[in-house]
Amino acid sequence: MNNIVLFISCVLEMYIFIDFFKAFFETKECFKSVWKQCAIATPMVLLYFGINTLHSSKLNLFTFFTILLIYATLVFQCTFKERILYLLFLCTIFFGCEFLFAVLLNIPSFIVGRKSIVDLSSMPWHVFTLKLLTYIICSIFKRLSAKSHRYFDTRVFLYYLFVPFSSIGIMLSTYYSGIDFSATAHTKILLCVCFGLLQFGNIVVFHAFQKYSKELHQSMQQKLLISEQAMKLDYYSKLQELNDRHRELIHNANQYIKTLGSLIARNEIKEALDCINELNIELETSSTIIWSSNNVLNSILSEKYTLAKSKNIDIDIYIEPEVQLDTIKDIDLINILCNLLDNAIEACEKCEGTRIVQTRIYNENHNSYSVIKIKNSFNGVLCIQDGQLISTKSQNGLHGIGHKSVARTAEKYGGYLEYYEEDGLFVTVVLIPAGNANHNLETL
Repeated sequence: MNNIVLFISCVLEMYIFIDFFKAFFETKECFKSVWKQCAIATPMVLLYFGINTLHSSKLNLFTFFTILLIYATLVFQCTFKERILYLLFLCTIFFGCEFLFAVLLNIPSFIVGRKSIVDLSSMPWHVFTLKLLTYIICSIFKRLSAKSHRYFDTRVFLYYLFVPFSSIGIMLSTYYSGIDFSATAHTKILLCVCFGLLQFGNIVVFHAFQKYSKELHQSMQQKLLISEQAMKLDYYSKLQELNDRHRELIHNANQYIKTLGSLIARNEIKEALDCINELNIELETSSTIIWSSNNVLNSILSEKYTLAKSKNIDIDIYIEPEVQLDTIKDIDLINILCNLLDNAIEACEKCEGTRIVQTRIYNENHNSYSVIKIKNSFNGVLCIQDGQLISTKSQNGLHGIGHKSVARTAEKYGGYLEYYEEDGLFVTVVLIPAGNANHNLETL
Protein backbone atom coordinates (compact mmCIF):
# COMPACT_ATOMS: atom_id res chain seq x y z
CA MET A 1 0.00 0.00 0.00
CA ASN A 2 2.82 2.39 0.88
CA ASN A 3 4.48 1.83 -2.50
CA ILE A 4 1.21 2.55 -4.33
CA VAL A 5 0.80 5.84 -2.47
CA LEU A 6 4.48 6.66 -3.09
CA PHE A 7 4.04 6.07 -6.84
CA ILE A 8 0.91 8.26 -6.95
CA SER A 9 2.87 10.91 -5.03
CA CYS A 10 5.58 10.88 -7.72
CA VAL A 11 2.93 11.22 -10.44
CA LEU A 12 1.30 14.16 -8.62
CA GLU A 13 4.64 15.94 -8.19
CA MET A 14 5.36 15.59 -11.91
CA TYR A 15 1.87 16.84 -12.78
CA ILE A 16 2.18 19.88 -10.47
CA PHE A 17 5.54 20.71 -12.07
CA ILE A 18 4.18 20.43 -15.64
CA ASP A 19 1.07 22.45 -14.80
CA PHE A 20 3.21 25.12 -13.13
CA PHE A 21 5.62 25.48 -16.07
CA LYS A 22 2.78 25.57 -18.62
CA ALA A 23 1.48 28.70 -16.92
CA PHE A 24 4.71 30.56 -17.73
CA PHE A 25 6.27 28.97 -20.81
CA GLU A 26 5.06 27.79 -24.20
CA THR A 27 5.34 24.11 -25.08
CA LYS A 28 7.65 23.31 -27.99
CA GLU A 29 5.82 22.62 -31.23
CA CYS A 30 6.99 19.02 -31.42
CA PHE A 31 5.56 18.31 -27.95
CA LYS A 32 2.13 19.96 -28.28
CA SER A 33 0.51 16.52 -28.13
CA VAL A 34 -0.42 15.36 -24.62
CA TRP A 35 0.56 11.79 -25.53
CA LYS A 36 4.10 12.88 -26.42
CA GLN A 37 4.38 14.72 -23.11
CA CYS A 38 3.20 11.60 -21.28
CA ALA A 39 5.69 9.47 -23.22
CA ILE A 40 8.53 11.60 -21.85
CA ALA A 41 7.11 11.98 -18.34
CA THR A 42 6.39 8.27 -17.76
CA PRO A 43 10.00 6.94 -17.68
CA MET A 44 11.03 9.94 -15.57
CA VAL A 45 8.28 9.22 -13.02
CA LEU A 46 9.29 5.54 -12.89
CA LEU A 47 12.93 6.49 -12.34
CA TYR A 48 12.00 8.96 -9.62
CA PHE A 49 9.76 6.36 -7.96
CA GLY A 50 12.58 3.78 -8.01
CA ILE A 51 14.98 6.21 -6.37
CA ASN A 52 12.37 7.10 -3.71
CA THR A 53 12.12 3.44 -2.68
CA LEU A 54 15.79 3.65 -1.59
CA HIS A 55 14.74 6.14 1.11
CA SER A 56 17.72 8.45 0.62
CA SER A 57 16.67 12.08 1.11
CA LYS A 58 19.81 13.56 -0.51
CA LEU A 59 19.51 11.26 -3.54
CA ASN A 60 15.77 12.05 -3.80
CA LEU A 61 16.47 15.78 -3.79
CA PHE A 62 19.17 15.56 -6.47
CA THR A 63 17.10 13.21 -8.66
CA PHE A 64 13.95 15.32 -8.34
CA PHE A 65 15.69 18.51 -9.50
CA THR A 66 17.60 16.75 -12.30
CA ILE A 67 14.51 15.01 -13.73
CA LEU A 68 12.50 18.23 -13.75
CA LEU A 69 15.39 20.10 -15.39
CA ILE A 70 15.63 17.49 -18.17
CA TYR A 71 11.88 17.58 -18.79
CA ALA A 72 11.82 21.40 -18.86
CA THR A 73 14.74 21.43 -21.32
CA LEU A 74 13.06 18.96 -23.68
CA VAL A 75 9.47 20.23 -23.62
CA PHE A 76 9.33 23.97 -22.78
CA GLN A 77 10.54 27.02 -24.69
CA CYS A 78 12.62 28.88 -22.12
CA THR A 79 16.22 29.89 -21.52
CA PHE A 80 18.56 27.94 -19.25
CA LYS A 81 18.48 30.78 -16.72
CA GLU A 82 14.66 30.75 -16.67
CA ARG A 83 14.57 26.98 -16.23
CA ILE A 84 16.92 27.11 -13.23
CA LEU A 85 15.19 30.06 -11.55
CA TYR A 86 11.67 28.66 -11.92
CA LEU A 87 12.76 25.16 -10.84
CA LEU A 88 14.44 26.56 -7.74
CA PHE A 89 11.30 28.52 -6.94
CA LEU A 90 9.12 25.43 -7.48
CA CYS A 91 11.37 23.33 -5.25
CA THR A 92 11.11 26.05 -2.61
CA ILE A 93 7.31 25.73 -2.78
CA PHE A 94 7.53 21.92 -2.43
CA PHE A 95 9.84 22.05 0.58
CA GLY A 96 7.98 24.99 2.12
CA CYS A 97 4.71 23.09 1.86
CA GLU A 98 6.23 20.11 3.66
CA PHE A 99 7.26 22.40 6.50
CA LEU A 100 3.84 24.10 6.52
CA PHE A 101 2.15 20.70 6.52
CA ALA A 102 4.17 19.61 9.54
CA VAL A 103 3.09 22.79 11.33
CA LEU A 104 -0.56 22.16 10.48
CA LEU A 105 -0.36 18.63 11.85
CA ASN A 106 0.83 19.93 15.19
CA ILE A 107 -1.72 22.75 15.54
CA PRO A 108 -4.43 20.57 17.16
CA SER A 109 -2.04 19.15 19.75
CA PHE A 110 -0.72 22.65 20.46
CA ILE A 111 -4.23 24.11 20.92
CA VAL A 112 -6.14 21.30 22.65
CA GLY A 113 -3.25 19.24 23.94
CA ARG A 114 -4.36 16.15 22.03
CA LYS A 115 -2.40 14.08 19.57
CA SER A 116 -3.57 11.59 17.01
CA ILE A 117 -3.93 8.09 18.42
CA VAL A 118 -2.07 6.62 15.46
CA ASP A 119 1.42 7.13 14.11
CA LEU A 120 1.49 9.26 10.95
CA SER A 121 3.94 6.85 9.36
CA SER A 122 1.16 4.26 9.33
CA MET A 123 -1.23 6.70 7.61
CA PRO A 124 -0.02 6.94 3.98
CA TRP A 125 -2.99 9.06 2.91
CA HIS A 126 -1.39 12.13 4.56
CA VAL A 127 0.67 12.30 1.32
CA PHE A 128 -2.47 13.34 -0.60
CA THR A 129 -3.08 16.17 1.86
CA LEU A 130 0.48 17.38 1.42
CA LYS A 131 0.26 17.28 -2.39
CA LEU A 132 -3.08 19.06 -2.36
CA LEU A 133 -1.56 21.82 -0.21
CA THR A 134 1.36 22.09 -2.65
CA TYR A 135 -1.03 22.27 -5.61
CA ILE A 136 -3.02 25.07 -3.95
CA ILE A 137 0.11 27.15 -3.19
CA CYS A 138 1.31 26.75 -6.80
CA SER A 139 -2.15 27.71 -8.10
CA ILE A 140 -2.22 30.82 -5.92
CA PHE A 141 1.21 31.89 -7.19
CA LYS A 142 0.14 31.32 -10.82
CA ARG A 143 -2.89 33.51 -10.22
CA LEU A 144 -0.91 36.31 -8.56
CA SER A 145 2.05 36.35 -10.96
CA ALA A 146 1.88 38.95 -13.75
CA LYS A 147 3.95 36.67 -16.02
CA SER A 148 1.49 33.79 -15.95
CA HIS A 149 -0.36 32.95 -19.20
CA ARG A 150 -3.27 31.48 -17.27
CA TYR A 151 -6.15 33.91 -16.90
CA PHE A 152 -8.31 33.35 -13.83
CA ASP A 153 -10.95 35.81 -12.68
CA THR A 154 -10.25 36.84 -9.08
CA ARG A 155 -13.80 36.28 -7.86
CA VAL A 156 -14.03 32.86 -9.49
CA PHE A 157 -10.63 31.91 -8.07
CA LEU A 158 -11.71 32.85 -4.54
CA TYR A 159 -14.83 30.70 -4.97
CA TYR A 160 -12.63 27.79 -6.01
CA LEU A 161 -10.41 28.08 -2.93
CA PHE A 162 -13.33 27.03 -0.70
CA VAL A 163 -13.13 23.53 -2.20
CA PRO A 164 -9.43 22.66 -1.59
CA PHE A 165 -9.25 24.40 1.80
CA SER A 166 -12.30 22.49 3.02
CA SER A 167 -10.74 19.30 1.63
CA ILE A 168 -7.55 19.92 3.57
CA GLY A 169 -9.60 20.59 6.69
CA ILE A 170 -11.37 17.25 6.28
CA MET A 171 -8.08 15.42 5.72
CA LEU A 172 -6.36 16.98 8.72
CA SER A 173 -9.34 16.50 11.03
CA THR A 174 -9.28 12.79 10.14
CA TYR A 175 -5.97 12.44 11.98
CA TYR A 176 -7.57 13.68 15.18
CA SER A 177 -10.99 12.10 14.86
CA GLY A 178 -10.26 9.45 17.49
CA ILE A 179 -10.81 6.58 15.03
CA ASP A 180 -8.29 3.73 15.23
CA PHE A 181 -7.59 2.97 11.58
CA SER A 182 -5.04 0.32 12.50
CA ALA A 183 -7.88 -2.01 13.52
CA THR A 184 -8.73 -2.92 9.94
CA ALA A 185 -6.71 -2.67 6.75
CA HIS A 186 -9.85 -2.34 4.64
CA THR A 187 -10.80 0.94 6.32
CA LYS A 188 -7.31 2.31 5.80
CA ILE A 189 -7.34 1.35 2.10
CA LEU A 190 -10.82 2.81 1.62
CA LEU A 191 -9.80 6.09 3.21
CA CYS A 192 -6.66 6.19 1.09
CA VAL A 193 -8.70 5.73 -2.11
CA CYS A 194 -11.22 8.38 -1.05
CA PHE A 195 -8.47 10.90 -0.28
CA GLY A 196 -6.88 10.16 -3.65
CA LEU A 197 -10.21 10.77 -5.40
CA LEU A 198 -10.65 13.97 -3.39
CA GLN A 199 -7.24 15.18 -4.62
CA PHE A 200 -8.17 14.29 -8.21
CA GLY A 201 -11.52 16.04 -7.81
CA ASN A 202 -9.87 19.23 -6.61
CA ILE A 203 -7.63 19.30 -9.68
CA VAL A 204 -10.58 18.69 -12.02
CA VAL A 205 -12.64 21.41 -10.33
CA PHE A 206 -9.74 23.86 -10.63
CA HIS A 207 -9.39 23.23 -14.35
CA ALA A 208 -13.15 23.54 -14.81
CA PHE A 209 -13.15 26.91 -13.06
CA GLN A 210 -10.12 28.00 -15.06
CA LYS A 211 -11.69 27.01 -18.38
CA TYR A 212 -14.93 28.77 -17.46
CA SER A 213 -13.03 31.91 -16.44
CA LYS A 214 -10.98 31.87 -19.66
CA GLU A 215 -14.04 31.46 -21.87
CA LEU A 216 -15.82 34.22 -19.94
CA HIS A 217 -12.84 36.53 -20.50
CA GLN A 218 -12.74 35.73 -24.22
CA SER A 219 -16.48 36.30 -24.47
CA MET A 220 -16.05 39.72 -22.86
CA GLN A 221 -13.32 40.58 -25.36
CA GLN A 222 -15.45 39.51 -28.31
CA LYS A 223 -18.50 41.42 -27.09
CA LEU A 224 -16.36 44.50 -26.53
CA LEU A 225 -14.91 44.25 -30.04
CA ILE A 226 -18.32 43.70 -31.64
CA SER A 227 -19.83 46.61 -29.71
CA GLU A 228 -16.91 48.89 -30.59
CA GLN A 229 -17.03 47.99 -34.28
CA ALA A 230 -20.81 48.40 -34.42
CA MET A 231 -20.54 51.87 -32.87
CA LYS A 232 -17.79 52.87 -35.27
CA LEU A 233 -19.67 51.57 -38.29
CA ASP A 234 -22.81 53.44 -37.21
CA TYR A 235 -20.81 56.60 -36.59
CA TYR A 236 -19.07 56.55 -39.94
CA SER A 237 -22.30 55.64 -41.72
CA LYS A 238 -23.81 58.81 -40.31
CA LEU A 239 -20.70 60.76 -41.23
CA GLN A 240 -20.84 59.38 -44.76
CA GLU A 241 -24.54 60.36 -44.97
CA LEU A 242 -23.57 63.89 -43.92
CA ASN A 243 -20.88 63.94 -46.60
CA ASP A 244 -23.42 62.82 -49.19
CA ARG A 245 -25.73 65.69 -48.23
CA HIS A 246 -22.80 68.07 -48.37
CA ARG A 247 -21.86 66.91 -51.88
CA GLU A 248 -25.51 67.19 -52.93
CA LEU A 249 -25.60 70.76 -51.66
CA ILE A 250 -22.46 71.61 -53.63
CA HIS A 251 -23.89 69.91 -56.71
CA ASN A 252 -27.11 71.94 -56.49
CA ALA A 253 -25.34 75.19 -55.64
CA ASN A 254 -24.93 75.97 -59.33
CA GLN A 255 -28.70 75.80 -59.84
CA TYR A 256 -29.33 77.93 -56.76
CA ILE A 257 -26.90 80.58 -57.99
CA LYS A 258 -28.45 80.66 -61.47
CA THR A 259 -31.95 81.06 -60.02
CA LEU A 260 -30.90 83.81 -57.64
CA GLY A 261 -28.93 85.49 -60.43
CA SER A 262 -31.98 85.58 -62.68
CA LEU A 263 -34.13 87.10 -59.92
CA ILE A 264 -31.55 89.75 -59.15
CA ALA A 265 -31.06 90.53 -62.86
CA ARG A 266 -34.77 91.25 -63.14
CA ASN A 267 -34.45 93.43 -60.03
CA GLU A 268 -36.74 91.08 -58.13
CA ILE A 269 -34.80 91.49 -54.89
CA LYS A 270 -37.70 90.63 -52.61
CA GLU A 271 -38.33 87.36 -54.45
CA ALA A 272 -34.64 86.53 -54.28
CA LEU A 273 -34.59 87.09 -50.52
CA ASP A 274 -37.76 85.04 -50.09
CA CYS A 275 -36.19 82.26 -52.14
CA ILE A 276 -33.15 82.28 -49.89
CA ASN A 277 -35.32 82.13 -46.78
CA GLU A 278 -37.40 79.28 -48.18
CA LEU A 279 -34.33 77.29 -49.08
CA ASN A 280 -33.11 77.76 -45.50
CA ILE A 281 -29.51 77.46 -46.57
CA GLU A 282 -27.18 77.30 -43.58
CA LEU A 283 -23.56 78.24 -44.02
CA GLU A 284 -21.61 75.47 -42.32
CA THR A 285 -17.95 74.77 -42.19
CA SER A 286 -16.90 71.27 -43.06
CA SER A 287 -13.61 69.62 -42.20
CA THR A 288 -14.06 66.83 -44.76
CA ILE A 289 -11.11 66.51 -47.12
CA ILE A 290 -11.23 64.26 -50.16
CA TRP A 291 -8.21 61.94 -50.07
CA SER A 292 -9.55 59.14 -52.24
CA SER A 293 -12.66 57.81 -53.97
CA ASN A 294 -13.37 55.54 -50.97
CA ASN A 295 -16.05 57.33 -48.95
CA VAL A 296 -15.49 55.31 -45.76
CA LEU A 297 -11.75 55.96 -45.95
CA ASN A 298 -12.40 59.69 -46.36
CA SER A 299 -14.75 59.72 -43.38
CA ILE A 300 -12.24 57.95 -41.13
CA LEU A 301 -9.30 60.13 -42.14
CA SER A 302 -11.33 63.33 -41.86
CA GLU A 303 -12.45 62.52 -38.33
CA LYS A 304 -8.96 61.49 -37.16
CA TYR A 305 -7.39 64.49 -38.93
CA THR A 306 -9.69 66.85 -37.03
CA LEU A 307 -9.05 64.98 -33.76
CA ALA A 308 -5.25 65.21 -34.16
CA LYS A 309 -5.40 68.92 -35.00
CA SER A 310 -7.53 69.58 -31.93
CA LYS A 311 -4.75 68.05 -29.79
CA ASN A 312 -2.01 70.12 -31.49
CA ILE A 313 -0.57 67.09 -33.25
CA ASP A 314 0.97 67.48 -36.69
CA ILE A 315 -0.76 64.98 -38.95
CA ASP A 316 0.31 64.26 -42.51
CA ILE A 317 -1.82 62.00 -44.73
CA TYR A 318 -1.10 60.78 -48.24
CA ILE A 319 -3.18 58.25 -50.18
CA GLU A 320 -1.82 56.94 -53.45
CA PRO A 321 -4.43 57.69 -56.17
CA GLU A 322 -4.44 54.13 -57.51
CA VAL A 323 -4.47 52.36 -54.16
CA GLN A 324 -6.79 49.33 -54.06
CA LEU A 325 -8.82 48.88 -50.88
CA ASP A 326 -12.05 47.61 -52.41
CA THR A 327 -11.33 44.03 -51.32
CA ILE A 328 -11.38 45.11 -47.65
CA LYS A 329 -14.82 45.25 -46.07
CA ASP A 330 -15.86 48.60 -44.63
CA ILE A 331 -16.09 47.23 -41.09
CA ASP A 332 -12.55 45.80 -41.35
CA LEU A 333 -11.16 49.02 -42.82
CA ILE A 334 -12.74 50.93 -39.93
CA ASN A 335 -11.26 48.44 -37.44
CA ILE A 336 -7.73 48.72 -38.84
CA LEU A 337 -7.50 52.47 -39.37
CA CYS A 338 -9.41 53.57 -36.27
CA ASN A 339 -7.37 51.39 -33.92
CA LEU A 340 -4.01 52.31 -35.46
CA LEU A 341 -4.72 56.06 -35.71
CA ASP A 342 -6.24 56.18 -32.22
CA ASN A 343 -3.14 54.45 -30.83
CA ALA A 344 -0.85 56.81 -32.76
CA ILE A 345 -2.66 59.93 -31.55
CA GLU A 346 -2.76 58.60 -27.99
CA ALA A 347 1.00 57.91 -28.09
CA CYS A 348 1.66 61.45 -29.37
CA GLU A 349 -0.33 62.95 -26.50
CA LYS A 350 2.18 61.46 -24.05
CA CYS A 351 5.13 63.06 -25.85
CA GLU A 352 6.78 66.36 -25.10
CA GLY A 353 8.12 68.43 -27.96
CA THR A 354 7.56 67.26 -31.53
CA ARG A 355 4.35 65.27 -32.02
CA ILE A 356 3.84 63.76 -35.46
CA VAL A 357 1.44 61.28 -37.03
CA GLN A 358 2.29 60.33 -40.60
CA THR A 359 -0.09 58.12 -42.57
CA ARG A 360 0.72 56.54 -45.93
CA ILE A 361 -1.59 54.19 -47.85
CA TYR A 362 -0.18 52.87 -51.12
CA ASN A 363 0.34 49.83 -53.37
CA GLU A 364 3.49 47.75 -53.43
CA ASN A 365 5.06 45.15 -55.76
CA HIS A 366 3.17 46.12 -58.93
CA ASN A 367 -0.13 46.55 -57.07
CA SER A 368 0.15 43.08 -55.51
CA TYR A 369 -0.21 44.43 -51.99
CA SER A 370 -2.01 47.25 -50.25
CA VAL A 371 0.09 48.86 -47.53
CA ILE A 372 -1.07 50.99 -44.61
CA LYS A 373 1.94 52.53 -42.87
CA ILE A 374 1.64 54.84 -39.86
CA LYS A 375 4.56 56.59 -38.18
CA ASN A 376 4.10 58.47 -34.93
CA SER A 377 6.05 60.04 -32.09
CA PHE A 378 6.17 58.07 -28.86
CA ASN A 379 7.85 58.28 -25.47
CA GLY A 380 10.58 55.82 -26.44
CA VAL A 381 9.30 52.92 -24.33
CA LEU A 382 8.34 49.73 -26.17
CA CYS A 383 7.07 46.72 -24.23
CA ILE A 384 7.26 43.55 -26.33
CA GLN A 385 6.71 40.07 -24.87
CA ASP A 386 6.78 36.84 -26.89
CA GLY A 387 6.70 38.89 -30.11
CA GLN A 388 3.55 40.74 -29.00
CA LEU A 389 3.24 44.44 -28.27
CA ILE A 390 2.07 44.87 -24.68
CA SER A 391 -0.02 47.85 -23.62
CA THR A 392 1.68 50.28 -21.23
CA LYS A 393 -1.60 51.74 -19.99
CA SER A 394 -1.74 51.97 -16.22
CA GLN A 395 -5.45 51.25 -15.86
CA ASN A 396 -6.72 47.78 -15.13
CA GLY A 397 -8.82 46.23 -17.86
CA LEU A 398 -8.68 44.55 -21.24
CA HIS A 399 -5.56 46.01 -22.86
CA GLY A 400 -4.12 45.22 -26.26
CA ILE A 401 -7.49 44.18 -27.70
CA GLY A 402 -7.34 46.74 -30.52
CA HIS A 403 -3.85 45.69 -31.55
CA LYS A 404 -4.78 42.00 -31.58
CA SER A 405 -7.94 42.81 -33.51
CA VAL A 406 -5.94 44.57 -36.23
CA ALA A 407 -3.56 41.61 -36.47
CA ARG A 408 -6.45 39.14 -36.77
CA THR A 409 -8.17 41.31 -39.40
CA ALA A 410 -4.99 41.49 -41.50
CA GLU A 411 -4.49 37.72 -41.21
CA LYS A 412 -8.08 37.18 -42.37
CA TYR A 413 -7.10 38.70 -45.72
CA GLY A 414 -3.83 36.78 -45.90
CA GLY A 415 -1.77 39.73 -44.65
CA TYR A 416 0.00 40.64 -41.45
CA LEU A 417 0.75 43.41 -38.96
CA GLU A 418 4.25 44.42 -37.93
CA TYR A 419 5.75 47.22 -35.85
CA TYR A 420 9.22 48.58 -35.21
CA GLU A 421 11.14 51.74 -34.29
CA GLU A 422 12.69 53.88 -37.01
CA ASP A 423 14.45 57.24 -36.58
CA GLY A 424 12.87 57.76 -33.18
CA LEU A 425 9.36 57.09 -34.47
CA PHE A 426 7.10 54.12 -33.85
CA VAL A 427 6.16 52.50 -37.16
CA THR A 428 3.13 50.27 -37.72
CA VAL A 429 2.67 48.48 -41.05
CA VAL A 430 -0.37 46.53 -42.23
CA LEU A 431 0.18 44.63 -45.46
CA ILE A 432 -2.76 43.00 -47.24
CA PRO A 433 -2.62 41.17 -50.60
CA ALA A 434 -4.77 42.75 -53.30
CA GLY A 435 -7.66 40.44 -54.15
CA ASN A 436 -7.73 36.83 -52.95
CA ALA A 437 -4.48 35.77 -54.61
CA ASN A 438 -1.86 34.13 -52.45
CA HIS A 439 1.47 35.89 -52.41
CA ASN A 440 4.76 35.51 -50.62
CA LEU A 441 4.72 38.23 -47.98
CA GLU A 442 7.96 40.09 -47.57
CA THR A 443 8.86 42.44 -44.76
CA LEU A 444 8.87 45.99 -46.04
